[in-house]
Amino acid sequence: MKPQAISILLGFALCPIIQAQSVTVTADAGPDESVSQSYMALDRDCRSLVNKRADPVETIAACKKVADEADKFAPQSHFITRRAAYVFYTIALVQARKSQDALTVGDKAVAVVVLGHDDGSGSSAAYSVRAQAKAIGGDLAGADQDLEKAETYERAALSGPQDSR
Repeated sequence: MKPQAISILLGFALCPIIQAQSVTVTADAGPDESVSQSYMALDRDCRSLVNKRADPVETIAACKKVADEADKFAPQSHFITRRAAYVFYTIALVQARKSQDALTVGDKAVAVVVLGHDDGSGSSAAYSVRAQAKAIGGDLAGADQDLEKAETYERAALSGPQDSR
């Protein structure tokens, strides 16, 4: 045998035997997991009522529950989920022509967008519904500014992911 082959074989022979262990890891799912479960059912109800343009009182109540549930998520998590809840709640309020309440909730949707963790279409939706709230409240200049931002976000979303090179 060649000296190299002998040293390799000796290296294997002298290596300690590797033993495998079975390890079980458990982790607390945390409060966000339980919130997510109840959120999903409430969210379906809200979206369904908004899309049907159902009774405004019923729709607002259902969407408020979703927004309240979204408020339970940790502030630095579930950005898109929270923004979506506020967007649909704003839409429900706009449909009922409750401009001041819609503006307050629309501001919450935009505040989530400003954190920078949203996609273009979602960001566009937040600015768009806030623009509607401003418009029915008589702030046409503010509505126009928000619609310009909404359009910018949507155009960026439609153009696809940007190359970071």
